[in-house]
Amino acid sequence: LRQIARLQRLLSRLSLDEVVLVGHSLGGMLGTLWMHRPDGERILGLINIEGNLTPSDATFSRLAAEAYETCDRNFKRWKLWFYGDFLNQQVLVDPACAALRRYHASILFSRPEAFLQNAREILARTICEEGQESEMTRLYASANIPTRYCWGNQSLSQATRDFLGARNLAECGFMRSGHWPMIDEPEDFYQAVDAFLNEVPR
Repeated sequence: LRQIARLQRLLSRLSLDEVVLVGHSLGGMLGTLWMHRPDGERILGLINIEGNLTPSDATFSRLAAEAYETCDRNFKRWKLWFYGDFLNQQVLVDPACAALRRYHASILFSRPEAFLQNAREILARTICEEGQESEMTRLYASANIPTRYCWGNQSLSQATRDFLGARNLAECGFMRSGHWPMIDEPEDFYQAVDAFLNEVPR
């Protein structure tokens, strides 16, 4: 929520009263939360690019949160895991962490305590009992503005695909993409963004 507050201040400084948000990964999650907050009416539309919705999407957040529990919630021990096993081993070597490699340099400049706090919050907002909806799926499905969920065929979980299909939510899949369709298939992605912008009422 602090990150949303920063974005709100940015829009105020730029004197932007209305916007269409395009949020990737955590950014998609922030957009989903923001549109339900008190000043959410300034958001005219949301393109959510693989933002976390179901527990299956929270792979990396789960790694961080579970490591914190394994370290008996000792932050100093967790920080050693963060800079050691996580950044230098899992992110760079583990095929399951391939989507994180483009984040590697940025994570090195991040504050570990902020990374952990984000990870735990993401997990809390996407976790749910079997057969139930997470907070994020409930909020995303109840949007009262145009939305489009963009995803890469090589990365999105089946649970999230099933959710989007069951709710008949507007989506756009990119068959040759992973977690970064704007990089993997830029021409098709930006055509999809342009089409969405033309659909948003002004």
